[in-house]
Amino acid sequence: MNIPLIIATYTAAASIVISIIRMLRQEGASDPIHKIYYTAAVFTLAWCLSYLAMYLTTDLEIAAAAYKAGAVGWTANFSVLFLLCIRLLQTISGRKISPVPGYVAILTSLIFFAAALTGKIFATGFVRMNGGWWAERTCLDDPWVIAYLVWTSVIFITALIPLFSLIKIARLRRHRRQIIFIFVPFIILTLITIIINLIVPLTGRSKPPLGHILISSYIVFIGYTILRFRVTTPDPEIITGPLLFQISDMVILTDTRGTILRANQAVSSLLGYDTDTLVSRELSEILPGIIPLKEAADEREAVRNSGEKLPVHCTVTPIDDVHGDRIGFFLLLKDLTQLKMMEELSVTDSLTGIFNRNKLRNELTQELLRSRRYGSVFSLILFDVDHFKVVNDTYGHGAGDAVLRNLSDAVRMIIRDTDLFSRWGGEEFLILCVNTHRDAAGQLAEKIRSRLETIDHPGVGRVTASFGVTAFLESDTEDSIIERVDKAMYDAKHRGRNTTSVF
Repeated sequence: MNIPLIIATYTAAASIVISIIRMLRQEGASDPIHKIYYTAAVFTLAWCLSYLAMYLTTDLEIAAAAYKAGAVGWTANFSVLFLLCIRLLQTISGRKISPVPGYVAILTSLIFFAAALTGKIFATGFVRMNGGWWAERTCLDDPWVIAYLVWTSVIFITALIPLFSLIKIARLRRHRRQIIFIFVPFIILTLITIIINLIVPLTGRSKPPLGHILISSYIVFIGYTILRFRVTTPDPEIITGPLLFQISDMVILTDTRGTILRANQAVSSLLGYDTDTLVSRELSEILPGIIPLKEAADEREAVRNSGEKLPVHCTVTPIDDVHGDRIGFFLLLKDLTQLKMMEELSVTDSLTGIFNRNKLRNELTQELLRSRRYGSVFSLILFDVDHFKVVNDTYGHGAGDAVLRNLSDAVRMIIRDTDLFSRWGGEEFLILCVNTHRDAAGQLAEKIRSRLETIDHPGVGRVTASFGVTAFLESDTEDSIIERVDKAMYDAKHRGRNTTSVF
């Protein structure tokens, strides 16, 4: 009895059973790929068990019957493996593949299986072991044997085509690793099969039947890769593909590292990129600072192909497979240009282009809260154009508007970027000076007043303004500080105008 061969066959059968059990416990165990795998595993298990019975019996007739029973393993099983390769290509690529090759392979395998059961394809002899048998097919004169061996080789070689295609189209690193794990052993298995079935018989040497052990090892190996690398996980493009062209906003699909896999037409229209050239580029080229990717929803600046900045609202959504593994990210970018323009109009004075009263009131409310919480200070400067009604009545409202625009432009050139300047109403203007004490605000007001009185307005001449200044007190409310700076400004009016009064 050939103990090593028996142990190897028993181990192969046990490994297949364990692989099936592990596969059944996996989530998604009823999808098509799993079903094909179960079929191949059961056929291979039947092959192993029939050969095990053949090895253990001393009766030649029983050995022959066991050999026939295992024919399903060395006929139909190869077609099932071929179907598995095709299904891998379809699942990972998302492409529809013609089922005709699979049907042809199944039909052919059924023909050979029937031929095996009726004795047309049968071992030309049984080699006696110590207490057992093994079957061998060494005769290449039988047309059925030749047809079978050629068919087996064709099946193996043809199955390499979808596997090779997968290596080129797979984008997930998990898929690429898995394909390599399947592809390389498949090539080795193909070469060994051709050598055992076609070359060794030409030498006239007797060979032990190793096909069932080789196929069993490969079946177990494929089961491991399915479990380890999630073969049923599609490319993220397949999951989101139908959505890409149904959304008017910009949509970008990336892998887990931030490499762009696909973008919709809106990206091309709004950012000026050719969608084809975006593929394989880094997302950070379009959205600086977004790597590493994580779930988020915030405002960012996208970089156009021309280098210009585009305000966008960016929603980043992770894409997970059924097993909870992260496979990519889905980005939805909404152009905020119109919204920003509307927001700017809602807080901007249409005549002067500076902030309006509502904007400054909101900022004043926030500054009061900050000052109370952190103990910071701020000051207000309120000024009113002197005798502005006379300007309107004498020179017209157009001239008066021009005066207000000129004064606003001059003030903006003097104040700091952190100061908030607004048209408070009519010819009144209010400046919110953050982190500024009363004396410093008074000096700033005097600097502005001195500059305004020197401006020569076309057709009008020079105009002046009266300034009121006050600073935040701990007891202040929004109304109280506004009332105080208003009193300071009117005090400057009562003191002869074109002066500054600090309260």
